[in-house]
Amino acid sequence: MIPKKLRLPKDQFFKKNNGVTTTICVIKFKANSLGPNRFAVVVSSKVEAKSTLRHLIKRRFFAVLKSWPNLGLDLIIIALPEVKNFSFADIKIKILESIPKIKIKNGPSF
Repeated sequence: MIPKKLRLPKDQFFKKNNGVTTTICVIKFKANSLGPNRFAVVVSSKVEAKSTLRHLIKRRFFAVLKSWPNLGLDLIIIALPEVKNFSFADIKIKILESIPKIKIKNGPSF
């Protein structure tokens, strides 16, 4: 798990903001004024019926997010059903490939 100060509270989830779609997830983001990035990972039962496997997918995402550069963003990562066919190394590659897309879409303010 990630520290509590880096978790995005449920009441601050947002529906319409910038987003990047990859083959394994949708990453929604917006700037925050707190400094560090805050994360939330959503793996629904449509992705995997068994809760143990849903938590495994969540832990894999959080492990990748520990190395995410600090951009002062709130990020929600919504897993897509295809994620269960990918290994941890593949998930890491796909997530890290999406970082430049987020920087470009967010503009030169960072």
